[in-house]
Amino acid sequence: MQGWDEKPLHECVAELLVDALSNAKTNVENNASGEQMRAKLIELSTIAQPIQRLIRWLNFGASQMTQSGKRLEEYWDKLKLWILCVTTIGCEVDYNWPDMFDNNFQLYKTEAVDKLFRSVQATFRQRSSMSIESDDALQYWIQRYVQEFCHKQRMLPTDEMEKKMATDFSEHFVSLLSGQHNHFIEPNLFTRTEIALQLMNMICRSTPSPNVMSHEEKTFDECTIKRLSHGVNGRELTSDLAVLLIRAHEQFLHFEHTSILSKSLKRDEALDASSFLEASNALITSIQTETKLEQLIKIARCKFLTFRLSLLLSKTMEYNYRYISNGIQVTHMQSNPPQTALFLTAEQCKDIGSNPAWITILFDGGIV
Repeated sequence: MQGWDEKPLHECVAELLVDALSNAKTNVENNASGEQMRAKLIELSTIAQPIQRLIRWLNFGASQMTQSGKRLEEYWDKLKLWILCVTTIGCEVDYNWPDMFDNNFQLYKTEAVDKLFRSVQATFRQRSSMSIESDDALQYWIQRYVQEFCHKQRMLPTDEMEKKMATDFSEHFVSLLSGQHNHFIEPNLFTRTEIALQLMNMICRSTPSPNVMSHEEKTFDECTIKRLSHGVNGRELTSDLAVLLIRAHEQFLHFEHTSILSKSLKRDEALDASSFLEASNALITSIQTETKLEQLIKIARCKFLTFRLSLLLSKTMEYNYRYISNGIQVTHMQSNPPQTALFLTAEQCKDIGSNPAWITILFDGGIV
């Protein structure tokens, strides 16, 4: 047997965490009363974020998922699902809920998710006499489920059967967005937005290198793109589905921008006029040559950059900015003595205003 001193650090930590979560799972299951089980899960939820970060660190450091890593994912997913049921809708815990899945705990199996939701719905509606309260809680449960588990189906498929289930799961969510399926509950705007955001995140997620993504992830993302493309093809840019995807991608870009800015040491955000111009030209080209989904992604980027540009240009109304013949000048008052610099050249101002075609697309199309 290989000793601890011979194993990589990540594998040792994974085995320790597997033991801890296995004990936590057993401890929860062995509580006789539903109230005791609920109390244990709420207690566990208070340390969910550190556990999630540790698992993310383990996945990042491991060259491939070990047996310990797979068991760790299985235990944590099961506990997270219980925590989700308890903390979101506060209903009595039925520890058979996660066992509705197959033995390998396939969170992306459409039939299992449908069956799980039906059970949660029935349990909660028995406790709530108000249908509005019941529907709101169930909508929130769906949103949280999508947040927690929707991304997992892109990482797990290893054989053709699992790949088919993963792509079917993706198609199921695209159908929900399109209004084609309504098995148990009509998704409200917040639920549809969360589904759209997660799907757009998966296909637009930035990576340092294409090699970061596994073949399974790339294959799944290609299937998701194909299904989303099929869903929006033939629809107007102002259709409900198209507008929903645009807004979801805008939200993704804002989150990404905020994250990057928060990690930067710079206090002030620079005005990047070139990105604005490149995005507007790319949109004009996309309208003529690319698929509807690609057009929606570029429209969202233009809207995002327009917001950033307008926000930064609004600063030029302050006292330390001056409009001069060769552009917009800013005076840095914190310097001693105060120093001046060009905030935007006259040529950049001209370029920004000389190509309004993409603005026409947005405003005339009724998208803005």
